[in-house]
This record gives sequence, C-alpha cells and structure tokens, in this order.
Amino acid sequence: MSFIPGTLRLMLLTNELNTTQAELTELAQTKSSLAEEVGKLTAQISELDADDATLKQLNAKKAQFEAMEKRIDADIKLKETKISKAQAELQSVEQMVAKGIQLSTPKYCGVSAQ
Repeated sequence: MSFIPGTLRLMLLTNELNTTQAELTELAQTKSSLAEEVGKLTAQISELDADDATLKQLNAKKAQFEAMEKRIDADIKLKETKISKAQAELQSVEQMVAKGIQLSTPKYCGVSAQ
C-alpha cells in the first residue's frame, strides 16, 4: 500500500476506532445507570407485600430494565468485536505502509535496497 492511501486508511481506521470506543463507553455508562435502577427497584419490591397493587408495576418496570440491559450487553459485544477488527486492520495497514516506505526509500533517495 502506498504512503498516501495508507495514511488515509490509517486516519479513517483511527477515527472509526475512537468513535466506537466512545460509543462503548457511553453504553457502559448507560448499563451502569440501568443496573442502579434495577437495584433500587429490587429493594422497593422486597419491601412490598405480595398483594400490593404496585408490585406488578414495579416488576414490569424491572423486567423492562433487565431487557434493556441485555440489549446493551449485545451492543457492547458488537462494539468490542468491531474494535478488535479495526485494531487488527489498523496494525495490518501500518505494516503495509511501513513496508511501502521501506521499499520506496531506495527508489527516491538513491540509496541501495537492503
């Protein structure tokens, strides 16, 4: 890979990596907030009598939060996979650019290849 296209690809991959890592951080924060809410709901539920009218509502809300947590977990796994793939490609492109520079240096600088 030549220098300019390689450098552009490196910039794009770095941007994608940074964006995905920021999204991952945001998801982790959201998950943490949901876990706190589930904990609060669990505490409230444990204080209620079995025949209390609000028990069903709180259980439904807790189930909804737990479902959201599961979706966030799935999103986190997807983001982690995306980051892993981007890092692997980034490393590969860096090696190709370095090899391209190494091979072109003798050509443009009048130095013999080693």
